[in-house]
Amino acid sequence: MAPRDRLSESPPPTERHDDVNSPTSTPIVIKSVKSFCKVNISGETEADIARDRHDIFNIVALPIPVFFMLLNWDYGRFFSWEYSAAESWTAKYFMEMWAATMLYFAADLTWVARVPICVKSPGVIIKHHLAALVYLWGPIIWPNHSWFMGVIISVEVNTWFLIARRVLYKRREIIPQFAMDVVSVGFYVSWIVVRIIVFPLILYIMLVMAHERITTTNSWMHGELPFIPLHGFFCLLNLKWSHDLFKPIIKRWLCKNNSDSKHSISKGL
Repeated sequence: MAPRDRLSESPPPTERHDDVNSPTSTPIVIKSVKSFCKVNISGETEADIARDRHDIFNIVALPIPVFFMLLNWDYGRFFSWEYSAAESWTAKYFMEMWAATMLYFAADLTWVARVPICVKSPGVIIKHHLAALVYLWGPIIWPNHSWFMGVIISVEVNTWFLIARRVLYKRREIIPQFAMDVVSVGFYVSWIVVRIIVFPLILYIMLVMAHERITTTNSWMHGELPFIPLHGFFCLLNLKWSHDLFKPIIKRWLCKNNSDSKHSISKGL
């Protein structure tokens, strides 16, 4: 699933003051220029509330397809390093995993389409989910490639950490710092492993398999081929999101190092 980021800050809202002492007065409501930025008395915008509800849905729903995915591996083979991922895939609970994943994407697509303010970029999320719903038919049509789905579904572990990180941060006053640190580490580690390493590796394996199939049959007429550009689309999205995620982090790190270096030199002089 696609990462969900915070919406950018909205313009300062305008206020409407009522006589709170009057028995007929209505509660104070702070309104912004746009309706989706209306603020309630606690300071939360409609977008904040919609995002929080959507986050809770994902926190509950995402573990379901991940759970079924985990049931499909022979871990004795997987961790022996003597078998490939395809040879370690049992597909015993494949249909349960597939159905749970399809239902999740269909439900989340409907949610984002009906309540677009629940995510920062609804257009991107909708395109991503539509592509995913098409992509998920690949292992149904060609079940011998179903292990690809088992690997790719691992991205939802990272999505869960991303959303859990945001949910915990909003409640940081009551959440132990240790819990926030564990979730944050899980988020960054799973992002690098799955989105930056595993997804491009899967694309490479797909291209190698396609080349071998085309060379062997001397034909480009293979139904599996259109799914390769789809996976490439997801890789490009991951590349963009990785740039958006790590660029400010690296920039802050470089600025801090430069500042420390200048500071130490000035002290030495």
